Amino acid sequence: MDTDVKSPEELKTLLRTEMLDDQYESIRKRLIKAGMLERNLIKKGRIKFDPNKKGKDFIGEGGFGSVYRCSVKGGDTKGKRLVLKSILFNLSTLSGILNEIKCHMMMNDHPYVVSIRKVCLELFRDNRPEEVSEEYNGYIHLIMDQCDMDLTEYCAKYFDSGLSDKLDKIFYQVAQALEIVHEKRLIHRDIKPQNVLMVRSSDSEEESWIPQLADFGISTLLDDLDSDDSKKSLESKRPKSTKTVIG
Repeated sequence: MDTDVKSPEELKTLLRTEMLDDQYESIRKRLIKAGMLERNLIKKGRIKFDPNKKGKDFIGEGGFGSVYRCSVKGGDTKGKRLVLKSILFNLSTLSGILNEIKCHMMMNDHPYVVSIRKVCLELFRDNRPEEVSEEYNGYIHLIMDQCDMDLTEYCAKYFDSGLSDKLDKIFYQVAQALEIVHEKRLIHRDIKPQNVLMVRSSDSEEESWIPQLADFGISTLLDDLDSDDSKKSLESKRPKSTKTVIG
């Protein structure tokens, strides 16, 4: 059963916590105002995808969850290429997922940032998949614009065809996106080639590519860093990869 949660009280009951009231309520209102949170999209057949990880829609998975190609009937997503990012959540991970949604929403209108189109909550009641551990409460599905490849794959594909000039333009566009990110007092904190996704532009007769920043999963809003607890939380989420450029 997939549904939105109508109130922070219902979320507390489902997750047996009182810790997330203000954050959830704020994000819920913003999602509803933006027309992004709808009820029963999967159950009603408005979101279609093949959840089989050996199927044609499966793209990949990692610590964040699984990604599938999908389609959404109606709304402003008609004709758009979309993916569904399916994230298992429980009490310990929900706050980070909500943070990712909040940070993405702050940048959703920027041409060089991947946009979230819809958010759907699927709760495990009597329909828990056999392969999913009891520790999880359900899935949060993020419907996002589909990109064609990441920057690493792009560099490999165009290595012998004027890559240096292409990268100059790409880095400038990424810098433009980061400038707006920082103006909104956000720190992305995980800038790396795998989180710069490339989209083939349809607005030009010549082949043209647009970079888009992705994965705001460990991003931080500076306004949230007033307390010592928040600073400790930021330190605990420091990216471990030495190849990551912080920005």
